[in-house]
Amino acid sequence: MPKSSRSKAEIKVIKEEILSNALEIIREEGFDKLSMRKLAARSGMTAANLYNYYKNKGRLHLELDRKSYATLYAKMENASKKKNTEFEKLKAMLNAYVEFGYRFAEQYDMMFNRLRNPKSTEFIGTEDERFAKKQLREALLNLLLFRKTFSDYIKTQPKLKKKDLDILIMQIWSQLHGLISLYNSGIIGEFDEDPKRTVDRIINNLFTSIESGNV
Repeated sequence: MPKSSRSKAEIKVIKEEILSNALEIIREEGFDKLSMRKLAARSGMTAANLYNYYKNKGRLHLELDRKSYATLYAKMENASKKKNTEFEKLKAMLNAYVEFGYRFAEQYDMMFNRLRNPKSTEFIGTEDERFAKKQLREALLNLLLFRKTFSDYIKTQPKLKKKDLDILIMQIWSQLHGLISLYNSGIIGEFDEDPKRTVDRIINNLFTSIESGNV
């Protein structure tokens, strides 16, 4: 455990600073380049001291995911709240999601593309179970925000009222996720010297389909 001379508030600040440093490394070099030794150096402490705050890389990963999902949720919610109509709220939320995926490509990859992302069920009965529950809670908040925003919009669209809400959400989410992944991998850039322009056109086409009820 961290030195007992530190207060709980001080320990919390240090742990948040460590997470911020870890995210900096991930954004600069990718998750695979993150090591406890490198993180300790970035945080101005020894590796042994770092383990006092995060017992292992698995727990660190859970906390990084939790913090990342919380950040994504805040960005989507804040963008949506600034709009008036249900369609504008939906557009703002989805645009915030896409922007997060572009701006924080390595972080997004850690959250959504890694085959070995820690699953909450893997930690049942372990000392990391409570951290896994926190991570799952933040992830589900994003899904619930998607669901509520889509649900509120569908109520205004007769054509969409008969659609299966969860299937519709996964359909559109999959399209956006695929688009972000293709953009971040550079594949879209192989077809267009201005990949952002292509992405914007595809997203606008998607919004047109949603607004017309033809999704």
